[in-house]
Amino acid sequence: MKKIIASASSAVLFMATFGWAETSTEITTEDGEPIAELDRVVVRGEKIERSLQETVSSVEIFDQEEIDRQNYIDLYEILNQTANVSTGFNDSVFSIRGIRNQGAGLGDSTSDVSTIYVDGVFLPASLFQNGALNLWDVQSVEIFRGPQSTIQGRNALAGAIVIDTVDPATEFEGRAQLSYAEYDTWRTSAAASIPLGNQAGLRLAIDEARSDGFIDNPTLGIDDSDAQETTTLRSKLLFTPNVLPGLTVTGNYTYIDAFEGEGRVDDVFFPDRRVTFENVQSDSATEADIFSLELDYAFNDRWSLTSVSAYIDNNTDITLDTTRDETGGPIANIFNDSDKIFSQEVRATFQGERLTGLFGVYYFDREGDQLSDSSTIISSEFAFPDPNTLAGLIFQTPNPDPLQIAQATALRAQIVNQLPEFRVDFDRAADIDIQNWALFGQVDYELTDRLSASLGLRYDSEEIAQNVFDSTFVPPLPSLGDPLIDQIIVAAADQFSSVVDLSDVENDFSALLPKAILTYDWTENFSTSLSYQRGYRAGGLSVNLFRAALAPASADQQALETAGIVNSFDPEFTNNYEFALRSRWLDNRLKLNANVFFIDYTDQQVNVAISSNPLDRLTDNVGESELFGFEFELAAVPVEGLELGLNIGFTDTEFTDGGQLLDDVIGGGADLEGNEFSFAPRWTGSVQARYEWLSGWFANARMRYSDEGFAQPDNNPTAINDSFTVLDLIAGYQANRWRAELFMTNVTDEEYITFNPVDPSDGAVAVVGDPRVFGGRVVFDF
Repeated sequence: MKKIIASASSAVLFMATFGWAETSTEITTEDGEPIAELDRVVVRGEKIERSLQETVSSVEIFDQEEIDRQNYIDLYEILNQTANVSTGFNDSVFSIRGIRNQGAGLGDSTSDVSTIYVDGVFLPASLFQNGALNLWDVQSVEIFRGPQSTIQGRNALAGAIVIDTVDPATEFEGRAQLSYAEYDTWRTSAAASIPLGNQAGLRLAIDEARSDGFIDNPTLGIDDSDAQETTTLRSKLLFTPNVLPGLTVTGNYTYIDAFEGEGRVDDVFFPDRRVTFENVQSDSATEADIFSLELDYAFNDRWSLTSVSAYIDNNTDITLDTTRDETGGPIANIFNDSDKIFSQEVRATFQGERLTGLFGVYYFDREGDQLSDSSTIISSEFAFPDPNTLAGLIFQTPNPDPLQIAQATALRAQIVNQLPEFRVDFDRAADIDIQNWALFGQVDYELTDRLSASLGLRYDSEEIAQNVFDSTFVPPLPSLGDPLIDQIIVAAADQFSSVVDLSDVENDFSALLPKAILTYDWTENFSTSLSYQRGYRAGGLSVNLFRAALAPASADQQALETAGIVNSFDPEFTNNYEFALRSRWLDNRLKLNANVFFIDYTDQQVNVAISSNPLDRLTDNVGESELFGFEFELAAVPVEGLELGLNIGFTDTEFTDGGQLLDDVIGGGADLEGNEFSFAPRWTGSVQARYEWLSGWFANARMRYSDEGFAQPDNNPTAINDSFTVLDLIAGYQANRWRAELFMTNVTDEEYITFNPVDPSDGAVAVVGDPRVFGGRVVFDF
């Protein structure tokens, strides 16, 4: 790592010494005017507007024009084009710098480590994991790689995604589009700005997208097992009252209704067939209402005050096939997740000649409810005790003799042979109430004409109250004709059947989250920075359903923790060290930016098995990790009409201490030390090229690459996600008020697995990339 930073620093000094950032050969028209240059990009996600070149954080920005030109439909299509960002599980999760938004350790949690904000409003994970975030009428998407905890708080340890929708215009205008592609894929969209006098404006937008998908289900006789349908409605009211100059009031309402069929396939038949044999249709349905009110008041040229109030009502229903294939009968797992979230933020901003400051207070209240009615099929191989333990239970002795063990071995073999598996039913009702408040601020000061410093700090406090009710029940098992064996089976069923009732389990967490940046402007167009920031995720409570039968009557939380039934785990932290380079060349026709980072990840929340039974699991702070890597971005407009882009990302992840989970209480457990994170490809990147002729014709090509990576934290060598290269093409004609184009995604029909299961015989478990799709689109402006 030191060698990487030293090499980068040497290159910076060399270029700065010879003034490369100020030397260019200007390309001009006959009138002497420059014929092409890169657009100036403004970053808003850090709550103080800065240009991209002044932003030290590693951020990828997609504006409305780029989203429209590239025909990006939803957020995950953008994430897949971003270096050191990858998606997984049929575009329901994403990773930033190798850290999944749910956490690298895949443990229980009360928050994610990276999240999404729309118009300043935090979105719960259940919303964007089970419902597409379509991008019609979106003004910008900013993808921050690296922690944003000081400014954004508890959900931004690995990064943050900030989305802003289009504001109402001062005069009437509108847009519409119609798109059709293979697999009966339709998209219709419209948006319009309506002036309401000279003080207000209204923006209305609607977007509907649907597709039959790519997966067949012969068992149910359908060819649209992964069908999708999404409706997004937005309204935005902007009010600037004449009686109070400097005040801007913005009200937002968004409605999302999304349905997605389960997009997993049976790995045994891929790539010849994309097929599932589930006898229950797996799908998810999400419905959400999002309200926000933003008040901005500029007292003068230096001071301003902003208030953002938000409320979200989100409900998700999920149905899953228990066995993932045609076996086991039509047993459906039903899950419901609902969230009601209120948040309030107030911040003041000061902008002077050399000093800029941001100071704020934040409050967050979430009431979440989870209900589930599920079943699973348990293999008798691991459900029944090992022969030694079984002999002790049968003969009621702690030290069975060899003959007793031999008898128990024979009985166990007979049970496994005659009853290879059995069903276990689960009913769960859990609610969680999270109250989070924080004080935060950041000060930027120009120490000299070239040297500037930034200091930030957040105090974050969180109270979590949880209620959990779990009922586990084994339906009556068939008699095997032997009284002793039947007695053992009944005893095993009683062991699995249990009730856990935890009421008002409370945990409190707090953290100080500092941030420091030092930036040196070598020239007007060339700067470097060194930064440090602490990332944070709060703790929570983990429940082990497998050991629920061991719960003592009327046990308190301490007794349940001692028995390995629950565990209260602490927050996890990252210390992030980063070097940034920002540069523009050739009269703003070439942009070259880079970030090099090292992350020390401590007190990591990790969920691993604490015995040989894979259902016997808990989460605790047992993990420590190190990550290092870089992002490199290049954009250029070498000649009029031609735009080129390249971004490359590299991330190396390693558990430096995988821990023995709860070793002091139970013993055993899996050690992840030396392993890489799951869903953490080392190399990612994309290249883009677009040419626009003066006649109105245009052509666009983009290609993305993702390295292979492990599908599981235990780095099972049989479960490795494929590397892949995907090429997309767009070509068409742009007139004054309309555009028509043809597009093709995955031109080479690349066949690749994005989630590779450990055992392909498990049924429809694998997730694969989309096949080649050809379509067309027309866009109208009025």
